Amino acid sequence: MVTEPLDPSAYLDDPCRLAPQAVLANLGFEKPGETQNEANNSATELTGPGCSWSNRGSAEMIAIGVQTEARKDGPGGLRHGYQLYTSGEWFGFWEFTTVDDYPAAYADVDDRRDRGQCNLMVGIADDLSFYVAASGYFDEPDKACESAHSVAGAVIDTLKGGS
Repeated sequence: MVTEPLDPSAYLDDPCRLAPQAVLANLGFEKPGETQNEANNSATELTGPGCSWSNRGSAEMIAIGVQTEARKDGPGGLRHGYQLYTSGEWFGFWEFTTVDDYPAAYADVDDRRDRGQCNLMVGIADDLSFYVAASGYFDEPDKACESAHSVAGAVIDTLKGGS
């Protein structure tokens, strides 16, 4: 249960603004992010708007997305993701955690954290979540979840009005 809901609606047209560029630059992502929406990424029709950053010279990538479509189609939020896990419909791996006192979970088709891939879902309302996906951290697999957690915290700070 989310005790202090956050509203991302001011960022849905430009979700790259959810994560401050200084945070991404500190993680090695110097270039601005690329907005992901229905015009350039058909997957957003199932998830919602997002943004991705790639690291020139390596396979590292960070992506964020606000899962607005799940909210429209049903329960939304972390609860929806957990239902997809328990039903075996989508997620094969699920591990609860928190990000800045917000409920969260590491979730994926299977656990790929030891291979440098980390997906983190964060509940920002009972029926709304966002995700941060970090991949390509082959040389330092632990950095994937560290980076995802750092970006997720920055998104929460932005939504609280800190950036």
